[in-house]
Amino acid sequence: MIRPEAQIQLLTNEVRLKIRLVQGATATIWTANDCSVPAAGIAVARSGEYRFGRAELAGNASGLFCVLSSDGLVRVSAPIVFASAAN
Repeated sequence: MIRPEAQIQLLTNEVRLKIRLVQGATATIWTANDCSVPAAGIAVARSGEYRFGRAELAGNASGLFCVLSSDGLVRVSAPIVFASAAN
């Protein structure tokens, strides 16, 4: 059986989402100060690794990146804090 899960990684100029969904489920990634209420965002149609440019998702200067699957089995969040560029 597939165990649904997701991981958000914040890099210097992008957000990397690794997600595993059950068959037929989709997910949405969005920014908010509170992830308890789903908001409009970017749809993710299937399991895999996705990369989003910093500007694509950073609607809030502070807050959280939120991910929620359509079946409710995947719900993760991460503070909006990007990695610093190496000197």
